[in-house]
Amino acid sequence: MLKKIARRGSWRAAWIVLTALVLFGPSLEADTASNEEAAWFAGKWMVGPAPVEGGETIAGGEANVAVVRHLGGPRIEREITLRGQLHVMQFEVRAFGGNFPWWGDNGGNYVSKNKDENTFILVPVGPMGKAEWERAWLYQRLLRKPSSLAEQRLPGFA
Repeated sequence: MLKKIARRGSWRAAWIVLTALVLFGPSLEADTASNEEAAWFAGKWMVGPAPVEGGETIAGGEANVAVVRHLGGPRIEREITLRGQLHVMQFEVRAFGGNFPWWGDNGGNYVSKNKDENTFILVPVGPMGKAEWERAWLYQRLLRKPSSLAEQRLPGFA
């Protein structure tokens, strides 16, 4: 008898969840970013590991530089060399709750969170659709060309 009641309760809960998803699911979609929102990402960026709350960031080696081009509308292209290999990807930028998801043409989805007018954090999205904040990258806009390798490695150089 208790098993029947438990099963009925599970079905009721499942129907409530399913109904909520059908009714409210469409409102949870990320809107297409405006031309201005996508264009903000255009530029040359110094890239390094983002600080993780409660942890230390220890980074060495060459600084990575990324170039982001605005392709018009919500479209951008990112070019970055990682481990000696050039990676070029195109994305559609979305807007959702103050963050900007980047939907890759060939997979490779990310979420960006703008920190200030010259800094943002880019976070990969895992297989279950959840942002992996422990793997975040800090992008800092390069406003002028670094004069030396040592200057490239300075945190906060912009």
